[in-house]
Amino acid sequence: MELDKCRKFPADIEEVVYSLKDSNEFSQPIQQSYGWHIFRMIDKRPIDSYEKLKADLEKKVFNDVRSRKLNEAFVEKVKNENNFREYKENLKPITALLDETVYEGKWDPQIAESLIDPVFTFGKTDYLQKDFAAFISSQRRYNKNLSIDQLVNDRYTEYVKNMATDYQKSILEEKYPDFRHLMKEYHDGILLFNLTDDMVWNKAVKDTAGLKYFYVQNKQNYTWGERADLSIYSFQDKALTKKVMAVAKKRSKTNISPVEVNENVCENDSVRCLDVKDLKVEKMILISIKDWNGKRAAYW
Repeated sequence: MELDKCRKFPADIEEVVYSLKDSNEFSQPIQQSYGWHIFRMIDKRPIDSYEKLKADLEKKVFNDVRSRKLNEAFVEKVKNENNFREYKENLKPITALLDETVYEGKWDPQIAESLIDPVFTFGKTDYLQKDFAAFISSQRRYNKNLSIDQLVNDRYTEYVKNMATDYQKSILEEKYPDFRHLMKEYHDGILLFNLTDDMVWNKAVKDTAGLKYFYVQNKQNYTWGERADLSIYSFQDKALTKKVMAVAKKRSKTNISPVEVNENVCENDSVRCLDVKDLKVEKMILISIKDWNGKRAAYW
């Protein structure tokens, strides 16, 4: 017998079974009150990913008795809070129009278009016979074991439940001011984003001529000011000063890289004896020079 055919088995059997690692591996014999057992690993079937299981899990939750009880309680609450009234006598004309074609999903709700009496009411909203007829026809097939009367009653219960949910959604903003303000913020924010996207960014992307014109007219506003090429030579050994000065003068006339400077100046350690940084420095305006602790400080 395959264990996956069993819904539950003792913990000591679980321990033995899950200790098996490889296909066709046998367990040691294990004794139970109802006999001895030897288990063989056939294969392992891991749990599917959440994405694969999601639909089945949702179906189980929605069909669960507790879920149905919650839905029923919600519908009753909406009914009580919104002056629910029903007129079941108005279901009879619909029942009279239904025939065998409804079981095959071929019944035409247009024949009930003239039926405009309410079948029930939430608040000031009437739900008409013709709308309920359309709801009946929206399901493609029905169980032929149901009588027409049973079918109408079942669909009526489902229709009331669906419309209770829709009606509650329709009055959320009226019933809960904080929710209304939040929805208004979302609405205005999305509207502003779409407007900006359409009127500014999309146009800017497509208007290459306009972009070029803007660039030509304003490029002087987005350029560097007067700048100087600056090289900073950092070293600790004063004996290198003359060498560094000579190389620095040579660099001003030739294109020598910092690596080549190190090779020319440093004989033994070309990594740590000299650090060279090349910068471009924008011209600064001298504001003032002041004495500070016996030294002169320049403010730019």
